[in-house]
Amino acid sequence: MQIECTNRIIKRLMDVNTNMRRETRVRALESVINGGTASNLTEPIEQNLYMALRRYVLGTLRTMGPEDFDTCVAMPTIVKENETLSNYIKSLNLNEETLKKINTELSSLKIEPITFKKDSLCITGEPELSNDFIGKGIKFGIYEEDQNGIVVKNDNSIEAVVNYTEYITKTKAAQRMNGKVCVIGDKLLLFTYLLSLNPNVTDITVIEPEKENKDFSKIRAFFKDSLNINVNIINEPIDKFFEDNKDNIDYVWVDDYKNVEDGFIKYLEIAKYIKKYQNIKFKFWLETSILITVRVNILQYLSAKIGTPERLRQFKVLAGDAFDALEREDLTIKIPKHIDYCLTDDFAKNIILASV
Repeated sequence: MQIECTNRIIKRLMDVNTNMRRETRVRALESVINGGTASNLTEPIEQNLYMALRRYVLGTLRTMGPEDFDTCVAMPTIVKENETLSNYIKSLNLNEETLKKINTELSSLKIEPITFKKDSLCITGEPELSNDFIGKGIKFGIYEEDQNGIVVKNDNSIEAVVNYTEYITKTKAAQRMNGKVCVIGDKLLLFTYLLSLNPNVTDITVIEPEKENKDFSKIRAFFKDSLNINVNIINEPIDKFFEDNKDNIDYVWVDDYKNVEDGFIKYLEIAKYIKKYQNIKFKFWLETSILITVRVNILQYLSAKIGTPERLRQFKVLAGDAFDALEREDLTIKIPKHIDYCLTDDFAKNIILASV
């Protein structure tokens, strides 16, 4: 890839970098919001919660200015009890006796019910950002009433969780799929349960990852029976399954990680299958956020290309695979619109595929 270093190109990159840095500061608020509490709010709840967070960020944290906050933080929503999620949890019937029985069978993991208290905050969706990193970088809400969830722990480490955030970031993908679906991971079968409610899905297979804690195999078996899902759960290498079933899969859902950072690594692992089996549609949990991470890398590369040789060298050290893939791109950036093209989700996906 080559870049013509004109004033228009330099200005466009400077503007987009400003937007990106602002978005990064906003996304750092997730750790403040998720699990936080806002009590004694008066009507209208949404507006007063927004203003309370705004005062806290501007006056106490001081991590951004008022314009950044207003541009990037969405108006919160009231999180009401969700019937689908409630039915999932009720079907498991995780009473004291049931929990004791299944936890006795587990070697290192432990299933526990959890209650998300009224007035506690949660993330309610992925960011919505344009190609130049403008938009709502964080969406959040407040629980109207206590809501039940599930957590799986290994000592003090949380290995899996079911809550509203997990539900809302998976349900649309489950509704849009059809035909035969292969699910990789899905430790507590929440996505599999959502697929089972979709009449357009005709067959579901869950592949248990080879490297995960073997207790999850027992958990899936218990959850499958309790939820009464018609699903085939298998434990075999992904390579073999895809090769044997390459003409009998419509969608693959990858859900074998805890967060965006791990998801990016998993995306790189799965990329070789995306390239090989182009008749199959691959979808990833938190895919929008994963691709934002890649788009940030691309922006850093473009900025380094018009910077010093040392800056470009540093980028190569930090992101060698992405550097090599971008260098191989047969593209010359001549106008600002070419930069916009390089910061699209589709281009980011192509760079991931070119990196493996």
